[in-house]
Formats: sequence, C-alpha cells, structure tokens
Amino acid sequence: VIVVSLGFVFSYSWLLGVIGLLSLPLYSLLVMRFTRPIISGQKEVMGAYGLTESNYIDTITGVGIIKAYSKESVFSALTRTTYTAFQNKAFSLGMLGNRYGTLAEVFSTLLLLSILGVSSYMVIDGKIKTGEMMAVVTIAGGVIASIARLANTNIQVQEAVVAFERMFEFTDTNPEDYTS
Repeated sequence: VIVVSLGFVFSYSWLLGVIGLLSLPLYSLLVMRFTRPIISGQKEVMGAYGLTESNYIDTITGVGIIKAYSKESVFSALTRTTYTAFQNKAFSLGMLGNRYGTLAEVFSTLLLLSILGVSSYMVIDGKIKTGEMMAVVTIAGGVIASIARLANTNIQVQEAVVAFERMFEFTDTNPEDYTS
C-alpha cells in the first residue's frame, strides 16, 4: 500500500511525493526512540506482575501459618507494597505509550498539513488541479496512516518477543529437587 500510494503521489507531483516520503524516516526515528524504553517497561511490568502473583500464591498457601503467628499486618503490607510497585510500573508503561501515540499523531498531522499546504499552493499557482489536490491529500493520508500502523506493529511485535522470552525463561528453569 505504501509503495503503490507513494508512486501515485509522485505521479502527481514529485514535491508532494518527497513530503510523503519524509514520513518514513520520521516514523523510523520515533520508533527507534521509543522501542527500547517500551520494551524495558514491558519487562519491568511482567517482572512486577510475576512478583505480585508469587506473593498472592505464597500468602494464600501459608495463610494458616500467617494467622497462627498473627502476622496478617506484615503480609498485608507486603502485598500492598508488591501490588503498588506493579501498578506503578504498569502506569509508567501506559504513560510512555501515551507519549508515543501523541507524538505519532503530531507527526501525522504535521505531514498531512504540509501536504495540504503545498498542494493548495500548487493549485493556486496552477501547477495541479483541485481534483488532483484532493486525490493527493487522500492518498497521502492513507500512506501516512499505513506507515503509522506499520510502526505500531513493530512495537507490538517487540512486546510479543519480550513475552515469549519471559515464557521461555520459565520453561527453561530446572525443576526443583524435592528428594533431599
């Protein structure tokens, strides 16, 4: 879609095609800027989630001992601390995702406004017709949206890789020896 659409835009005007083509490096830079922090945040969230689940299981399993020694307040505070750490990491990752999404939308809007402005000037100058301007703006909007989806897909694939790595870490652990 991107290649064919850019071909059509270039057929109308090389200048508008170049502006549309600028979206590729801009989105590449944006993705490169946010991929590492998002992946790192995803790992932290998964680790914190694992600690939270482990804490819940340990607490429920040992509830009899906890009650026998009247340590409910200690384990309640531990659970609250563990869950709060998980929530903070998830919130931070969400905020990072929001910043990424906002910047991606700003890039899209600026590129589309640039194409609209240049093509409007070209119509006034008599270089292209109004119908051609509408076609270019429509096609460029599709190109920019496709590039944005492609960038988002890359980040989602990287997050899935992190999830698979965590899963393989779990399956590769050696079983505990209960015979001793």
